[in-house]
Amino acid sequence: MFAKWLNHPSPPAHRSRYPIEIQSFLSVTFNPSIVPKLVRSFSRFKLSSLLLLVALFAIAFLGFRRWFDQRPIQWVAYSTQSFAAPFDHDTPVIVFVGAGWDVNSLVVKQHSFEDQKLKRVIRERSFTLFYADLTSSSPEVLGFLRRIGRNTTPTIAVYSGGISGTPVVLDGMVSADQVINAIASQSKPTPSNDGG
Repeated sequence: MFAKWLNHPSPPAHRSRYPIEIQSFLSVTFNPSIVPKLVRSFSRFKLSSLLLLVALFAIAFLGFRRWFDQRPIQWVAYSTQSFAAPFDHDTPVIVFVGAGWDVNSLVVKQHSFEDQKLKRVIRERSFTLFYADLTSSSPEVLGFLRRIGRNTTPTIAVYSGGISGTPVVLDGMVSADQVINAIASQSKPTPSNDGG
């Protein structure tokens, strides 16, 4: 019997009531030396997540800005009634007189008015753009041309201060920069003539 007891392995000094996995978890969780490491790794995780969010936001913002700038211009069909009635007289307006048979009109409309810089200026200043179509000899469009002293296409009338003011009139192969300069020239304050 004594020999049997010698050959039998002795029981462990202290038997835990938790499985080994939980014991290792508890020893890591409640070990004071591991806390600074966990804080550092958590801080790195937060910083990298923040940088990732900032990068994603920047990409989304740039994509939205690019889409916003590249949207096609919304043209309103010109008529005497549409030009005068629904708009405040201080609303900045551009009237583009063109014709389907005129190659220059198509080039100016499709290239100059699709310039990103010009589109940004138009949207920032909240311009309303009218397309006066002279393809089928409209009496209203011809009357508008007579009022601004022109008889050709393409013609562009820029009313930066609204339709109650005098427009800057451009004709021929007008570039985007010429339209921007016309807008800027009406935006400058006019000097007063007080005589002093």
